[in-house]
Amino acid sequence: MKAEFSALKFESFYVTEISYEFEFDSGDSDIDIDNQPYEIDIDFLPNNSKDLEFPMYMRLSVNRGKNRLPGHSVYVSAGGYFKINNDPELPESTLDNLRNLSPLTMLIGSVRSYIKLISSNTPTGGYLLPSVSVFNLVKAKTQKKKRTPRKISPKHE
Repeated sequence: MKAEFSALKFESFYVTEISYEFEFDSGDSDIDIDNQPYEIDIDFLPNNSKDLEFPMYMRLSVNRGKNRLPGHSVYVSAGGYFKINNDPELPESTLDNLRNLSPLTMLIGSVRSYIKLISSNTPTGGYLLPSVSVFNLVKAKTQKKKRTPRKISPKHE
């Protein structure tokens, strides 16, 4: 079967910040570190423009909360630059997916590979970020109500 190219091109990937730690468990040595129920948090800046060339940024943290579990602890801030082929026959719904859903999926995949690479020399081997529902991430982000701006009053001295 011949592969058909996507209208979306992933032009570049870059990491702007990384923090990685591996913590040993001081107690029970029978804990399966690779199957820990790590808390995973993903945040991103949605693409609200109609441009066909655009950047997308995301932050991902794994096991970074107050109650860290033994094993991997990761924070990655990353971005990518994307380009959509100018095809007048593409419906608006497809263009919306190409502007948000697909780029975020590609970024998460690139970050997953990056984390696997940087964690590969730990005592348990590399950490493979589990699959996440990108659709739900985008849906939650686009439905999130904007905060009302706080009024700032001048200081009285």
